[in-house]
Amino acid sequence: NIDSLYYKNTGDTMRDSFIPMASNPTHDELIIAIKEGFAYFKQKMPTVTMEPVGPNHRDPYVKGDAENEWCWVSIDEQAIDERIPNLTKYLGAVSTRGDDLFAAVVAYSLCKKFGDSIDDNAGYLSAGTVFTLAEFEGALQARLDSRI
Repeated sequence: NIDSLYYKNTGDTMRDSFIPMASNPTHDELIIAIKEGFAYFKQKMPTVTMEPVGPNHRDPYVKGDAENEWCWVSIDEQAIDERIPNLTKYLGAVSTRGDDLFAAVVAYSLCKKFGDSIDDNAGYLSAGTVFTLAEFEGALQARLDSRI
C-alpha cells in the first residue's frame, strides 16, 4: 500500500491512482499518450510541462483550462520480486487534489499506452478498485457522459 502525500500548507491529501507499466516512457511518449487519451474522450487538450518537484527531479504536470483541472504524473522503478507473478518494472502514479475526471483521463491515457490495469486508489471513479483498461474506459465514459 502506497500512502498519499500530505501537504501541510493546504491540509489536503494528494490522491493517487496507480498504473503498473512495463517500460518507463520518455517525456515525448507521455505527451503523445495523454493527447491520444484526451482526443479519444473528445476532451479539450491539456498542456504538459516538466516541473521541479525537488532539487534534482522533475515530473510531468498536466494542466487543463479550468483551475481544478491539473495533476502530476510520476513513474518510479520497482524492485522486481520473482515471487510476485506479473510484477512490472515501473509504477506510474497520477496525483491530484483537483478534478477527478480530468485525472482519470490522464490515468486512462497512460494505461492505454503503457499498462493494462489501473489501481484507482484515489477514487477517481471507484476508490480501491483495480480496473482492467476496458473496465476503466467504460466507467470513465459513463461518468463523462453524465457530466454533460
